[in-house]
Amino acid sequence: MLDPATADDVAARLSQDVDLVRAALGRLEAAGLVQPARDRLTWSPAPPELVLSPLLEHSRDRLRQAETHVADLVDLYHRERASRAGVERVELVEGLEAQAHRLVELEASARRTVRAFQSGANRAVPVSTTFDPADAAEQPRVAGTPSQERTGTGPRTAPAGATDAPGSREVPVASVRTRTRPGVAYRIVVDSAFLAEPAAVTALERRMAEGAEIRVVDERLVKLAIADDEVALVQLSPHLAVLLRRPLLLLADELFESVWRTARPYLAATSTLAAQDRLILQLMLSGLTDAAMAAQVGTSARTVQRRLRALMDRAGVSTRTQLGSHAARHGWV
Repeated sequence: MLDPATADDVAARLSQDVDLVRAALGRLEAAGLVQPARDRLTWSPAPPELVLSPLLEHSRDRLRQAETHVADLVDLYHRERASRAGVERVELVEGLEAQAHRLVELEASARRTVRAFQSGANRAVPVSTTFDPADAAEQPRVAGTPSQERTGTGPRTAPAGATDAPGSREVPVASVRTRTRPGVAYRIVVDSAFLAEPAAVTALERRMAEGAEIRVVDERLVKLAIADDEVALVQLSPHLAVLLRRPLLLLADELFESVWRTARPYLAATSTLAAQDRLILQLMLSGLTDAAMAAQVGTSARTVQRRLRALMDRAGVSTRTQLGSHAARHGWV
């Protein structure tokens, strides 16, 4: 409606009741959107730039004021909450010894869940210190796992206080031990470098025997641990880590879950292979050499080669790459 029109004209054009149109014109007049003639029989639209632009600017002003009030309220809320709780949402942890202690504290504080990435060359808490060597023989083992077939002196462990990073001068606390807590659900992702570390298989067997779910990825992981969706420890460098609490903890949560979804199970329970063959396949897929696989399984490199050859014959393939593809397709790992 650009030209002056009566209420009857508008009602006819819109096929609406004339009384409803008159009421609507009255509301539009009150908002300044239409202008009546002197006799109030005809109506004309008001220029949009004279009416809508001021309304829009007024709305923007109100929105800016509301945003300022919300920001002030959020700042006040978090300052008051932090002052009462005495807890910072971000805390830097410097040095290997401090990282080791905070990791043990984090795990000890868990009441429901622990989620973690375990990576190779972890200088803060070496794999060999995640269990007590004196208790290794007493730990329950997954039925049929290669640890039952090991010979010699048993799992290799580092000297007390040593790290698994060559040339390291700073050492973690010798007494650091982490242990799966009863009633706490564990989900752990390890990388290929972790599986190459001394005592890695023994540590994972112990975790599995205690009910942990374990998966494997080939790319290098950052060191990470999350307890009860409340606090996370993320290692930024060998000598620096950060503790995150809500809401920043959500970043660590999303990182863990995205990796977990794409990781492959460690020693799939549905596999039809013998336990030692499953483990050898898992280590092969992670890129370990024959010698490194033999050290983890507790046998010789020649035995590893022989068992892989037998698996290739069983799968009807001629290369280890083909064997890996067959194993993934048929649920062997």
